Amino acid sequence: MQFSGKYCIHVWFLRIFAVAVMFLLFIPSSAQRMYRPEIRETVSSGFYVKTHFLQFKDDLFSPLRYNGPSGEVNFLSIRYPSDFRSSLSLGVQAGYFENRFSLNGWQLSPRFCFTYAAKLQGASGRGVNTFLGPALSGNSRISFYTDEDPDHFYWLTTYSIDLFFVTEIELERDRILFLEIRAPLASMLSRPRQNNSPSYHIMETREIIKRIHRNISFYTVDNLQSVNLKLMVDLSRSNRGSVTLGYEADFTRFSGSSPVMYFNNGILLRVMFDSHLR
Repeated sequence: MQFSGKYCIHVWFLRIFAVAVMFLLFIPSSAQRMYRPEIRETVSSGFYVKTHFLQFKDDLFSPLRYNGPSGEVNFLSIRYPSDFRSSLSLGVQAGYFENRFSLNGWQLSPRFCFTYAAKLQGASGRGVNTFLGPALSGNSRISFYTDEDPDHFYWLTTYSIDLFFVTEIELERDRILFLEIRAPLASMLSRPRQNNSPSYHIMETREIIKRIHRNISFYTVDNLQSVNLKLMVDLSRSNRGSVTLGYEADFTRFSGSSPVMYFNNGILLRVMFDSHLR
């Protein structure tokens, strides 16, 4: 599958982000106090919103690629920094898509992720904290092709054990640069059968939830490849919280009996409120 055209990782989009990051790195700080990660343990809770372009191709339904804009909101809690770092996020993504013939539909994707990572002492020091550990994540990508198949829906549901890596680099006393990478090691996955489901219009929500978890099978990286990457930098940070701008890219490919591929990338804005434990 080729990702090209107006919806492919927009060059102008990335350039704007790069310019924004460079500009922010040189803005003089106005914060008077800043916790230092090596001496304050913090629980940070808040949310982030994301706008991005979605691209996917589901061979079970069509050989065509579908593209479109989508948005996402996530609620997030992080405990850091100490010898361990944990986080929990709950969110949902919704978007509109169409193919090259302007036949359209929409997609809904609820998701969660829990991470628990240990500090890598050899890769950490003054102004740098690096963590590595496992994560547990779940995601259901539910597609409704309203123009082509208005009575049915299609899905990819995954629950996976992931490898999670994050490094935090203190650029200034009130500005941190974050790099996060997450990739699955093993997954439980559900896809529709070839004859698909009866009309979802006559289903209750409980029945839809049951259906998107049918036919679950176990897969490893041989059949399911996925990576989530975030690069973020603080707009501002103080003892009370932070506002962070970032770029996120998410790629998933399943190469089993009913292949499917997803890719999206876009800008996120994160707002967090801090409580200090010590």
